Amino acid sequence: MFRTVACCPLVMFCVAFAIGQTMHPDLSGTWQIDVARSTEDIAPLPSDPDTRPPPPPPGMAWKAFSPEILTHREPELRIQVGSTKDALQFSTDGRENVNARANGRVPKSISRWEGDTLVTRWRLEQDGSAFIEGSDVRMIAQGGEVLIDDRTIRTPWAEAKYHIVWVRKPYL
Repeated sequence: MFRTVACCPLVMFCVAFAIGQTMHPDLSGTWQIDVARSTEDIAPLPSDPDTRPPPPPPGMAWKAFSPEILTHREPELRIQVGSTKDALQFSTDGRENVNARANGRVPKSISRWEGDTLVTRWRLEQDGSAFIEGSDVRMIAQGGEVLIDDRTIRTPWAEAKYHIVWVRKPYL
């Protein structure tokens, strides 16, 4: 009897703790872009016309979006693009993430949950200064089969906005 009475508060605490935890969507999976449902809008910014690179051809940006493999165990998120061995490591709790690359470029980011939406603000640095910055706003839709990423990329020459629709690839 004493054990039963002593265990009741412990069980109630464990249940209350689990109920009080915020559950976030699981982003894990292999995702393939759905080009038909994805959009892009690239707006040139005023700059010196002699130093501005030419804009990319329409639709060319989608070729850069390979399948993404996401491994998500809260608060850690790992994104591997295509068949490359390099992966980006994120924490989803607001801590800064630094993912140094062999080419001297250093992606830095901060990710945090806003409800069921994961917001990542990032910048790409080289030689200690940022030359590209942007954000990714990711959310799961359609019962976990679709990942929507609203991405903004800013350079000195242009601002690009992408609405990227990823479809979960089935496990083989």
